[in-house]
Amino acid sequence: MNWAEYERRMARLAQEVIKHKEADGWQLVGEAESGRSSTVMGRSGHDHQIDVQATFRDADGRLWLWIAECKLTDEVNAGLMACFVARVLDIWQEQYECYDDIDAHFITSRHYQPGAKKLADYYHIGVSLSNEYGTDLKIGPTASTIRTPPPAEAIASALPPTIIGEKE
Repeated sequence: MNWAEYERRMARLAQEVIKHKEADGWQLVGEAESGRSSTVMGRSGHDHQIDVQATFRDADGRLWLWIAECKLTDEVNAGLMACFVARVLDIWQEQYECYDDIDAHFITSRHYQPGAKKLADYYHIGVSLSNEYGTDLKIGPTASTIRTPPPAEAIASALPPTIIGEKE
């Protein structure tokens, strides 16, 4: 299986998980998307390529953006996770007015290094394994829902002046 097939498989799986929850009042909005054309704009103005994304409403009517990074690789290290965390935070800064919440996941076919798990736990990124033996993919309001970031202005005001280019 190549990376494109893996992403399509994860998109189909995400749709199935959400549709399975329709009895509980969930509703998939549109279709799950995958591949190079699956993008979401971030606060920075960068259009982030997202391996898999889906939009759904939960039983309370809240609109969710579900995004996933998929790696068909031997292991996920802290660098790969940190890159995804930065992407998620940039997206959430821009999209928080469009969605009630965001559910971000990293999916791999193998395993996670301890540093990657530590970052995922801190930023509430869901980690899943999905390979030929099965999957543990979860979707929806859980402990994996990311920490809601403060507005960009609050982040800037918390930084020392030298970081944002002002002199003391």
